[in-house]
Amino acid sequence: MPDYVDQMFSVREIPWHKPQTGDRTTVLEDYPQSFDEARKLAGLDWEAIELPAVERVMPVEMLRDRFTEIVHQSAWMPVRETVEALERLYEQSLRTDKDFRRIARSDNLKSLSYQRDTYNIIPNAAFGEIIEALLEAGRKEYGSDILLETGGSLLDGRKVWMLARINRPLNLPGDGSSTFPFLGITSSHDGKASCAARLTAVRIVCYNTFSAAEAEGERTGAVYSFSHRGDWRSRLDDARNALLYAREETEQYVEAMTELLGMKVTRAQEQLFLREFIPEPPDGIISDRVAKNIQEARAAVDLFLNSTTVEGSGIRGTAYGLVQAAGEYLDHVRAARSWESRMNRSLLQPEKLKAKAAVLAREAAMSL
Repeated sequence: MPDYVDQMFSVREIPWHKPQTGDRTTVLEDYPQSFDEARKLAGLDWEAIELPAVERVMPVEMLRDRFTEIVHQSAWMPVRETVEALERLYEQSLRTDKDFRRIARSDNLKSLSYQRDTYNIIPNAAFGEIIEALLEAGRKEYGSDILLETGGSLLDGRKVWMLARINRPLNLPGDGSSTFPFLGITSSHDGKASCAARLTAVRIVCYNTFSAAEAEGERTGAVYSFSHRGDWRSRLDDARNALLYAREETEQYVEAMTELLGMKVTRAQEQLFLREFIPEPPDGIISDRVAKNIQEARAAVDLFLNSTTVEGSGIRGTAYGLVQAAGEYLDHVRAARSWESRMNRSLLQPEKLKAKAAVLAREAAMSL
């Protein structure tokens, strides 16, 4: 799987992890004012369309031999008969599956997935109507601007996303950094996921990302799924419900993080946390390379404890500081197989190791 996104935009900078996009990334000075503007910048100005699903039933070797035979005969065959022979060969080499449809991009006809004929496409335009409804509901119902921070597509358009910033900061007492709630809205054309939103809190000083579930040490987080009604104009209620969900998740996040902020830890407890968060293998026998990797990982987390993320923000010596140092390590240092996996675990899916960090930080703070 290639380690890049198809195309994306981002405001002011590329947050979290710089993907290998080359000239496929547009960095803006200000936020897009509408989905239509953001859609073009994100490379989503195409639609998913249905085409007949066909499969090749003639082996390639046989097809090549038959093709060669027709080409040789064309020297004494009329052009019309040659064309008809090639058309018949093409039809014989393919078979249409009446129960399936090929979902493809309208701009280049690249395949996105194969789905049964009962599958309903969620067009990018409908994805945009959800985004527009969120923007409108945010201004009218939530009392705050909803800003489109970044968006794009992955895997040739199979997955599309927008990251919407709820422009109301969350300020924890004693934390020298503002945190903003973000809604990661995703859709897909591979049949594996519906259109959904997940809340992610972003601590701006380091762009650490945590959900309420991760802050509470749980392994799963709430996801709001938009209903798939035939009338794509009826989206305002969905947007209001999504923002209500975001408000409830935000309150849970603030409560969990405030609890961690009030739990004091000593240097000895920090060292205990590092050993538990990045443990040695259970068998006790490790190679020099593994020992070096463990040492370097612990040193990286420890370095964040002394950085502006923790020390400079006034949260050193708290369980909250341990969690933020672990979060910066997980979001910015730990290796990933692809940018898709980086984005998923930072923004769109609950991260088990972040939940583990919250649990271990509590345990370290309560240890003797």
